[in-house]
Amino acid sequence: HLLQIWIKPPAKRLAPSYAQRAFPKDEQRNHLRLIAGPHGDTSGAVALHQDARIFACTLNSENEVTHDIAVGRHAWVQVTSGELAVNGVALNAGDGAAIEKEASLQFTAHSGASFLLFDLR
Repeated sequence: HLLQIWIKPPAKRLAPSYAQRAFPKDEQRNHLRLIAGPHGDTSGAVALHQDARIFACTLNSENEVTHDIAVGRHAWVQVTSGELAVNGVALNAGDGAAIEKEASLQFTAHSGASFLLFDLR
């Protein structure tokens, strides 16, 4: 699978850049692994020129993880495989969900699932 993701930078005329990084699969199994984040605050993840954080996660069957969302932020969830419930709402592979006005997200996989979480301003 290939996902092409565009995140608009905060300023014009920034030098274009490209990065690719592999993360061990066990770092994102039943855990939200930061794979991209703001320049200078990436914990080994790919640096972005934006106040956005992208997490990857693969949940085994019947496992769950949670993510708190700060006031003034919102989220996008993209399910890449399996079946996932987000705060009780069922999503399937290929589904995306825009999330606003939630303080916390609970992700539950009933039969195993992989997804990306975008924490955005």
